[in-house]
Amino acid sequence: MQTLPVQSQSSQITVALHPANEVGVVTLKVVDLRRSLDFYTQKIGLKLFKQGEGRALLGAGSRPILALVEIPGAPNPPESATGLYHAAIVLPDRRALALKIAQLSGAKVPLGYADHLVSEAFYLSDPDQNGLELYRDRPRNEWAWDGVRVRMASDPIDFDSFFAEIKGENVAGTDTAVPGGTKLGHMHLRVADNGLAEQFYHGMLGFDVTARLPGALFVSAGGYHHHIGMNTWQSLGGEKI
Repeated sequence: MQTLPVQSQSSQITVALHPANEVGVVTLKVVDLRRSLDFYTQKIGLKLFKQGEGRALLGAGSRPILALVEIPGAPNPPESATGLYHAAIVLPDRRALALKIAQLSGAKVPLGYADHLVSEAFYLSDPDQNGLELYRDRPRNEWAWDGVRVRMASDPIDFDSFFAEIKGENVAGTDTAVPGGTKLGHMHLRVADNGLAEQFYHGMLGFDVTARLPGALFVSAGGYHHHIGMNTWQSLGGEKI
């Protein structure tokens, strides 16, 4: 893997990540593995690859996305703690996302949503209150950049246009499985200090800083909008877990 020297904001020499780098598999702790498997296979639509000894691996197509580890009785961490904000699963196109959101809405799953300019995203929680995002990317040639910073926002979604992708389809009769090409698109973390996080992910690991929002920082490899997001919205100075 080739790397290129770059100068970080902390004046330390680091190396840029290869542009083909992506995030891989996220591991989540769950209290009840059977309950979580039902949620992730029946509602989210992931495929169970293997299971045993309180663990399970799920994904889409032949690509693993999510590992579950059962820890009975594990408490939910406080919102002020550092750790996972959400794991974000990206579907291959707008139609696939519209179909999945229609299925989840029909199952009465509470959803948040936003048009981030680079993507359309929906937010929910699993049975253990682990944050999830389901989204689709707009084509890269539609992303707007100000120099090396990509423009992102949290605008309303045009639902008329969005659900026109599946107009006339019998959503209740469609397969709940997500299509091949679905993968873990990015991770978003709660951090105690964005400056220290930037020193680590940018200055040491070599991710490019792609966006800054109040209380939040986004980094990536290869010109993606972000592979890792981090924020201090609730966790500024928070304790580690």
